[in-house]
Amino acid sequence: MTANMKASEYITGFDSSTSMLYSLGNCLHGRHAPFTVPTKLPSFIGDWLDALPDRIRQDIYTWGGYWDAISPKTLTQVDSEAISALAVEQYPKRNYPAVMIGSSNGAAVHLCSTLGIPWLPQTFLLAVAAGCIRMNY
Repeated sequence: MTANMKASEYITGFDSSTSMLYSLGNCLHGRHAPFTVPTKLPSFIGDWLDALPDRIRQDIYTWGGYWDAISPKTLTQVDSEAISALAVEQYPKRNYPAVMIGSSNGAAVHLCSTLGIPWLPQTFLLAVAAGCIRMNY
């Protein structure tokens, strides 16, 4: 990872905070906002994964988390200001009567959608690669 990487490249895409942030951002922009996990994969992959047996699907999700992980050596390059900017950039630039801040919560995000206000996650998940993943069948 280089110093000029975007926050979206090291924030874990499968985390609920990230997913809810992108979904609410789409909603406040007036775009269809299904609750989805942001990914670089084609959308049909999710349908394909849902058809697999639970154990295989769990292993794929485990590997997905590992592939989303950054090296421990790159942690010093994580920019918290860039993460904050990423969150704010999801919403239209306008004045809001309120903002909600806190942990990821589907009900709170639906309320924000109804009220037309942004939600800022209190945390984002950064997955750090720490070793081998073992699969047991």
